[in-house]
Amino acid sequence: FSGPIKSNNGFITSGASTSVLLLEDTALTVADHAGKNILVFDVNCLITLPSIVNDTIGTQFTIISLTTPSGAFLRIHTDGTDKYIGAIQTLEQGTSSGKPFLAGAANDIITLNATTTGGLSGSIIRFTAIAANSYYVEGNSFGTGSNATPFSGT
Repeated sequence: FSGPIKSNNGFITSGASTSVLLLEDTALTVADHAGKNILVFDVNCLITLPSIVNDTIGTQFTIISLTTPSGAFLRIHTDGTDKYIGAIQTLEQGTSSGKPFLAGAANDIITLNATTTGGLSGSIIRFTAIAANSYYVEGNSFGTGSNATPFSGT
């Protein structure tokens, strides 16, 4: 397209191309991962979000854990310059216990350990590039232990 596009009822994205499977450490890209469901099967995986630039503001990355890490971690990092704002609700499996954790100003790492910080199968976290150096984060993360913050900083 080379001009404005208008849709009064939105666009529907569906089909197999709307999901991407991750089986190893991955640096996400806008071209390959933005707007898609990123399905994580690796029990010890490092995911790096792309650096935010003007052209990427508004892009979203949705990460869904489809495995249960055991003694391993799912880590989601920014480039170190971009930081998180928002919150993740950490829920203790088998109970009604849950607690929201807010990202701090210096937070650029999320660590899910399948226990206190969550990451069990069904955990979902969405990242939206909202401004220069700012990823808005929201999600639900399921764990097995007393709730703890998944956020940290470098």
